Amino acid sequence: MHWVGRKLQHTVAAFLLSALSLAAVLGSTVNINNEVDFQLALRDPSVQEVVLEQDLLLTREQWAGFQNRTAPYLLTRNLTITSNPQLRKFDLNYVGDGQVELAPGIVLNISYTVLENARYGAGVNLDFLAHSPGSFVVLWHSVVVRTACVSTADEPVAVALQPRLPGFPGRQVAYHRDNFCMRKTCYNRVLVYKDYTQMTGSSLVDTAAGGYAVIMRNFSKVCLSFLDACVSSTWTADECVRKALDRLSTAATPGRIQADADAADARRTAAQTAGLAAGLGGGAAALLIAALLLAYLRRRRQRQRQRVQLQDEG
Repeated sequence: MHWVGRKLQHTVAAFLLSALSLAAVLGSTVNINNEVDFQLALRDPSVQEVVLEQDLLLTREQWAGFQNRTAPYLLTRNLTITSNPQLRKFDLNYVGDGQVELAPGIVLNISYTVLENARYGAGVNLDFLAHSPGSFVVLWHSVVVRTACVSTADEPVAVALQPRLPGFPGRQVAYHRDNFCMRKTCYNRVLVYKDYTQMTGSSLVDTAAGGYAVIMRNFSKVCLSFLDACVSSTWTADECVRKALDRLSTAATPGRIQADADAADARRTAAQTAGLAAGLGGGAAALLIAALLLAYLRRRRQRQRQRVQLQDEG
């Protein structure tokens, strides 16, 4: 009887997740081959399924239309992002700042897709999403590739201890897997979230409540490097990962961009200071030349007067 009860719970959870995924794909479908088409499809209210036929890399310049607004772009329809015919890479390039907000009740379903550079830090948040209370993000048969992860051998145990979201019965299940292969590359120590739910905050405010719900089913986390013994009383997991990403990532992280901006400001300040110093030096030189010229003219007039006096005396 106990086994039957657990089986029923898993069936209910699968049904709920399937319903969320189905709700996200009802509507028109658009095949996407480039980043511009993706932006257009995202803003087209008639599109509810985006099929990636090529790898995508979203840059900050391509988000300019969103960044110029005073508020995030509000997505008011269910949307699915998926791949065809094979796993495509969706590189978010650490674009954060909450570019897109999900309206309450809206489902963003990401399936059969490889997410890269989607989170600047630890945790399961997607940085391009703003604080979106009452909405759902479903990660279904997809992969996230992380440049750096905090090393936790007991992470499956920690996952199992996390509470489930209300309305999603069952157990939190995750396990490590070696020899995990995709796109002609194999990885070890991959964490597979077989069945996991979590309430998360926005990418800007780290809070445990009030954000969108993340639902993972057969979702895999690939880590390219592990930060052993990084977390301490000085650094949090988030800080550890951010420092590592600034150092290791091939993409431009927010920390690296800020460091470059600070360095550029320092160079501009140094140049302005040097220019001001040069300007002041030139002015001082001009004053000195003028003073010397005036002294020369005075001495010349004095000598002229002296010559005149000698001539008069003679």
